[in-house]
Amino acid sequence: DMKAVLSPTQLHRLKEHRYQVEGTPFLEFYIRFFWTWLVEYIPLWVAPNLLTLAGLTINFLMGLLVVIQDPNAAGKASGLSYVGFAVGLLLYQTLDGLDGKQARRTNTCSPLGEFFDHGCDAFSTLIVSMVTVSALGMQVHPYHALAFVVLVECANYAYHWQTYSCGVLHFHMVDVIEAQFGTIAALLASAVGGSAFWSLQLFGTGVSLRVVAIGITMLLTGWNLLLALQIVLTKGSGKNGSTIAVCCSVLALTHLLAIPLFFSFSGHQCTLSSYPLANPCCHGICIWVFLSL
Repeated sequence: DMKAVLSPTQLHRLKEHRYQVEGTPFLEFYIRFFWTWLVEYIPLWVAPNLLTLAGLTINFLMGLLVVIQDPNAAGKASGLSYVGFAVGLLLYQTLDGLDGKQARRTNTCSPLGEFFDHGCDAFSTLIVSMVTVSALGMQVHPYHALAFVVLVECANYAYHWQTYSCGVLHFHMVDVIEAQFGTIAALLASAVGGSAFWSLQLFGTGVSLRVVAIGITMLLTGWNLLLALQIVLTKGSGKNGSTIAVCCSVLALTHLLAIPLFFSFSGHQCTLSSYPLANPCCHGICIWVFLSL
C-alpha cells in the first residue's frame, strides 16, 4: 500500500482553502474590464488550466527564441524576436487574467488550479527577467544584471512566502501588471532602436538609459519585496495557525549562499574578479533553480 502524502488534517485544510487577494494594481483596475468582456467568448468546455498552460507555452517559446539568439545578453537578438516576445507576454498576461475568471465561470475553482497558476507564474518570472536583460543589453553591466535577476526572483519568492504565511495574496499599486507593460515597452524600444538606444545618455549626465531603466525597476521591485517581508513578519501566523518565517528565512538564505558557490566552481579562479558573468542568461537560470528548491 502506498503511504499517504498528506495527513487527514492537511487534506481538510486543503479542502477549506479559498483564494484570497487584497489590493489592486493600478493598471489591473482598468484591464480587468477587458478580461471580464473577453472571457465570455471562451467556450465553457475550455479548462482554466489549459488557458494557463497555453499562455506559459507561448511565453516560453518566444523567450527561448530570444535567449538562443542572444545568450550573452548583448542585445543582439533580432527586432522581430523582441516584438514576438512582447506579443507573447501580452497574451500570457491576458490568459493569466482569464484563467481565474474561467474557473469561477465554470465552477471549477480548486487549490490545484491556484497552485498550477502560481507555478507557471514563477517559471514565467525567469523567462521575463532573462529577456529583459537581453533587451537592455545588460552584458555591459553584468553585476547589475545579476543583481536584477536575484532581486526579481527574491521578490517572487517573498510573494508566495507571505501568501502561505497569512493566507492572503497582497498586491500593491505598482505590481506585476505594471512590470509586464514596462517590459513590453522596453522590448518594443529595443526592437526599434536596438541596444544602441539604451546606451544613450540621459540629458548629458553620463548615465545611460540602460542604467536608468534597470535602476527604476530594481527600486520598485525592492520596495515590493520589503512590503512582502513586512507582511510575513507582522502577519505571519495565518489560518494554518503557524508561521514559516523562521524556517523559510533559513531556507532562502541557504539558497542565496549557494549562488556564489556556483560562480566559484564555474570560474577559472575562485575570486570575485573572475566570476564568469559573460553569460548572464545561464547564471540567471542557475539562480532560479536555487530559489525554486
